[in-house]
Amino acid sequence: MHKHKKLTSLVLSLVIVALTAAYSFAASAQQSPSATITLTPETYVVGAAPSILKISGGEPPYKVLKTSGNVGVAIQQTDAASFNLIAQMVGSATVTVFDQFNNNLGSKTLTIKLPNVTLALTPETIELGAGPATLKITGAVGPILRQTGGNVGVNIQKTGAASFNLIATKVGSATFSVFDQFGNNLGSKTLTITKQERSGSGRSGPGN
Repeated sequence: MHKHKKLTSLVLSLVIVALTAAYSFAASAQQSPSATITLTPETYVVGAAPSILKISGGEPPYKVLKTSGNVGVAIQQTDAASFNLIAQMVGSATVTVFDQFNNNLGSKTLTIKLPNVTLALTPETIELGAGPATLKITGAVGPILRQTGGNVGVNIQKTGAASFNLIATKVGSATFSVFDQFGNNLGSKTLTITKQERSGSGRSGPGN
């Protein structure tokens, strides 16, 4: 009887130890460890160098997932604790960092905007046959120019990485838009083509 009591006491002790260990493990798994997350820059310009997410704390390896936002974002791991974030459309995206135990270490929100682009059309009004107008673009990488409106067609000739000649063959107007490689509209300009003015009628006066 005495031996039976000792055995029962030993079993109960082992059960208590096991339950205590299991509770401690579960509590530690649910607890989010302290971590530092930086995102530089937090505003990303489409076509520019990536924003960089850096992590310290928690238990690597880390996992970074987009958890909310209205645009997609590409997440590229560059080393054990660094990730590049790249986006193609205007909007925002929130990414969340998890460690190897799926502890949520925190989140960062990336804001995406278009670059500041300047379009210079010289001249904006041109006489038919007077020569091409010139459109120059600054602030865009690999800009694409398309005619997007107007009542006459205009020939587009690329003269440089970001410059174009516009040659018209009819009187009217034509609108041109600049796009980046992802299809984002970076701005527009309208060219007006007028009839060439004559300095005289070309006839001799009376009595000649």
